[in-house]
Amino acid sequence: MTETLTFLPSMSIIFTSFISESALMEIVSLFEKIVGLIVSALSSKISFVDNVKKYYSNVDYLFIGDSWMDVWFWPTFEIDFSNYNAINIGIGGTKGEDWVARLDLIKQYNPKNLILRIGTNDINTGQTGESAGVEIVELC
Repeated sequence: MTETLTFLPSMSIIFTSFISESALMEIVSLFEKIVGLIVSALSSKISFVDNVKKYYSNVDYLFIGDSWMDVWFWPTFEIDFSNYNAINIGIGGTKGEDWVARLDLIKQYNPKNLILRIGTNDINTGQTGESAGVEIVELC
């Protein structure tokens, strides 16, 4: 007997009958904690962006993009750009269409220079370079 537990559309665990019910419940409990931590981290990231935009406008350099631009993957950003009026609001996993949808957010910063690092997730999900390029042009 096989049972599948689905927590989110893209997160499923398949269990076979050799796992005891108590072991299964421990696994489910641990998985729920992990999902909770992920949701909490994403929520805090969004709150962080909302709070930062209240304090910054007319920035010289606004960095946007996917995980390659995300401050979680660029931990020295604040040190690297400490002498500049620069903000990084990169969010891992985003695609061009996500940033086009956030144009109002981008405009609130009134950036003099917009530094983009997008397109990888678009192409990784089957989008053509041409269609990803159209979204990049929309941002400019």
